[in-house]
Amino acid sequence: MLAFIFGGCTYLVKEVFSRGLQDRTGDKQIDDVSIFTSLTKKIKETHLDLLFDLNIEVWRGRVMLTGLMDDPIQ
Repeated sequence: MLAFIFGGCTYLVKEVFSRGLQDRTGDKQIDDVSIFTSLTKKIKETHLDLLFDLNIEVWRGRVMLTGLMDDPIQ
């Protein structure tokens, strides 16, 4: 039981530690999240199912959009 409780804690510690080692400032991270959120909203407005088929990554203002689509016209 204790391993289960502390398992989530180690994940949290790892995430906080890895974010601290990023070569982006807090402002850049906020900008990236803002870009990600904006793109996610646009995709959601276009076609909700695309959110499950596409992956958006934003790093220092650069966007990488990957995924598979059934219809290239969408």
